[in-house]
Amino acid sequence: MITDLLLSSGFDSVLVMVNHGLTKGGIFTPCHKAIDTTSIAALFFKHVFACFGLHDKIISDHSPQFASAFAKELARLLEYDVALSTAYHPQTDGESEWVNQELEMYLWIFCQGQPTKWSDLLPMAKFSHNSATHSVTNQTPFSLMMGFEPRAYPMIRKMFFPTLDKRLELLDAARKEATATHAKAAQAVKEWIGAKFTPWKVGAKVWLDS
Repeated sequence: MITDLLLSSGFDSVLVMVNHGLTKGGIFTPCHKAIDTTSIAALFFKHVFACFGLHDKIISDHSPQFASAFAKELARLLEYDVALSTAYHPQTDGESEWVNQELEMYLWIFCQGQPTKWSDLLPMAKFSHNSATHSVTNQTPFSLMMGFEPRAYPMIRKMFFPTLDKRLELLDAARKEATATHAKAAQAVKEWIGAKFTPWKVGAKVWLDS
């Protein structure tokens, strides 16, 4: 989780879920810092299971007690029995930490002009992340999940309505800015890692305040 962000539509945190398998895709969901295991399982059920089915295992830096409670709640939602000793293996989650840093940097750069609107911009951050080529697979998560690259927006053609032309131009500019921001955030994280510099822990609130 990324916590202690400025309030945005009542949210102060982001739940980050990353596929550690082939695709490396990410799902970013606004939530609250005080969210409990039951609510996390409900978000997982809604945003992961409903789209991709059941997982092979859960990798988390939370305690074994968290994994156990999560498994029990998810089993209740799915109405099945689970062998807790073999289904979940909590461990340090380095890959999600990398994505967290990338997302924090993205929000810092892209939300400077509207710091309380970050929850509205998460869908664009998710699309940008899953549209970017991963350094391990050399492919985008979207291409590995679906076998093709989803179209970000329609080609802009000259319209008979000037206001619509202007709207499409603004939309095109906003999406290009989002893509450039994502690339800039990813590059900044790589430079941090390359310099063996450990970024401060979740300074998103300080960044957004500044």
